[in-house]
Amino acid sequence: MRKVFTTLAAVAAATLLTAGHASAAGTQVYKGTGWQLESSMTASGDGIHSLNKNATYTITFADSAARKTLEYYYKPLADWMTKQTGVKFTVSATNLPEPTACSTAPIHTIVIGLKTRPMKDKGMSHTSPCYDTRDDTAYGAWIDMDKEYWDHPGWFSGTGKNTTLDFAMIWNANAHELGHAIGLDHPNTRDSKGVVKPFDCVKNSAGWRPLMCSPNGGPTNKTGVNYTAYDIAGIKQLVANYTLPAPAKAKPKVKAGQPAGVTALPARVSD
Repeated sequence: MRKVFTTLAAVAAATLLTAGHASAAGTQVYKGTGWQLESSMTASGDGIHSLNKNATYTITFADSAARKTLEYYYKPLADWMTKQTGVKFTVSATNLPEPTACSTAPIHTIVIGLKTRPMKDKGMSHTSPCYDTRDDTAYGAWIDMDKEYWDHPGWFSGTGKNTTLDFAMIWNANAHELGHAIGLDHPNTRDSKGVVKPFDCVKNSAGWRPLMCSPNGGPTNKTGVNYTAYDIAGIKQLVANYTLPAPAKAKPKVKAGQPAGVTALPARVSD
């Protein structure tokens, strides 16, 4: 399910490259085994191509209720992202209202809220990522986590008896949405119309799908930050892309020195 936003600034269409086809040209890579970027699934190729290595990405919460429930997950996630990427992720002590459009969203800020069925569907959280049209870096996002995960013990297991599974899936759901916020998409196989085939993702030797697989993948036998090697490869590529040139057809039309244009990608959902 997607919620489409109006584009506020134009950038040129991208040439989509897989990991196996980009190294010779030394250009940005948008897709690899078990991972892909949001931009690889838009019609034009517009979107997040990289993380801004010179920025600090600030995670905060829409209100005190969201902070009380979610800060427990996002402090470790911010620390993990910082260590893995070399890009600073921090959790602010100041709450901010959730944006309603990328044009008014604070730069390099991810605001997280807690709502019951934010997409009106059972068990679905969602993320609205924004990107900077000057350089196609991650600009910020807002996330709505489905409150049902915490309101109903045993939400994922259905019984409440497998607490490891339930806790692992809650961790995975939060990490999944943060992945969307920084530019990762679902790496699932898609049908001829581009619709995600549920659960249809590569598996590692232990049988785990990428955490970014839809519905939420990742290990379910342990709690904590459960990004797999597939997800980590995509996250690291977001960093590498910052200093790599975009393919010729993917270079933004906005010239350096012009005011930042900010636009939105389709909202990403987690079920």
